[in-house]
Amino acid sequence: MTGKYDNEQKEKLIISSDIINSYYPGKDPVNHYALSNKFYDAIIYKKPLWANPDVYLGQIALENGIGLNVRLSDNLAEELYTAYMGIDKMKFEANCDSLLKFILEDERYFYLKIKDFFNSEELTI
Repeated sequence: MTGKYDNEQKEKLIISSDIINSYYPGKDPVNHYALSNKFYDAIIYKKPLWANPDVYLGQIALENGIGLNVRLSDNLAEELYTAYMGIDKMKFEANCDSLLKFILEDERYFYLKIKDFFNSEELTI
């Protein structure tokens, strides 16, 4: 854990880390459906994401095989270590690649729909 950092340090910090911590409490409604930038960092840099399994981010990470299913507990360090050591590296990296491909395809589709909308003859301003 590093605490606050400058954005210029971000890539270096991610590369030197073993996991990305994006564990936010489920009590705040803002955290229930948010996907943090750390989600995308985990996929791009192929780092396991530790996120609260009770919020959307944690559920999506677990469903796509990029998350560590570890809740806050008295044995947190041991449980995180065990979960991390249990990762099938090849499967994990394939999951990251697959998810990134899906996200990029979805983004392309979104931009095409926006382009179609603005090129539509029905558009009146």
